[in-house]
Amino acid sequence: MVGVKRASDVLADVVATGDRSLLPGGEDTKSGHTRWNFEKRKPVPGTTYRLAAIEKEVLGYLAEGFMVTEIGDKMALSYDYIKRVVRRIYRELGAKTAAHAVHLAHRAGLLNPHEAE
Repeated sequence: MVGVKRASDVLADVVATGDRSLLPGGEDTKSGHTRWNFEKRKPVPGTTYRLAAIEKEVLGYLAEGFMVTEIGDKMALSYDYIKRVVRRIYRELGAKTAAHAVHLAHRAGLLNPHEAE
């Protein structure tokens, strides 16, 4: 591609010239620090997430404290498939762990605390 530089080439240019504005996000003019946009999507109560039916079901099992292998046994699905579903849930919610995903789901109203009863 014309005009596209590899990250290693950009970094080499920055090291050679000292020009931090070449980096993604440029340079913050007030502090002189480079702005990086690594911020994850922040969970907002009432945010609508698009979860498939199987993702909601697996999320419910996670909320009840089941492990991936136990969820696979209960749903008669393979460990690898359930693991992929859990990863999709994490990605959609912006979570890093099962507990974090359950917390975000509760905040977003995806899990009804009385559903399990």
